[in-house]
Amino acid sequence: MSVFSVASIPRSTEVEVIEAREAWSEYRLADGTVLRIKPVMIAITRVEGAEATNGEPVYNMKRR
Repeated sequence: MSVFSVASIPRSTEVEVIEAREAWSEYRLADGTVLRIKPVMIAITRVEGAEATNGEPVYNMKRR
């Protein structure tokens, strides 16, 4: 597990969610168990000054 100092965490700005559709993810395990998981995003922030290799902005998501 990495530990970051507060100074090394990039600045980010929260972006308002206008619409969300959160579907269940379903995982079927080798023992026959089926897990249904529904992540719920509670905050989305855009990392300032960061871009992916394709030039798209970088976002962080906080989920429950």
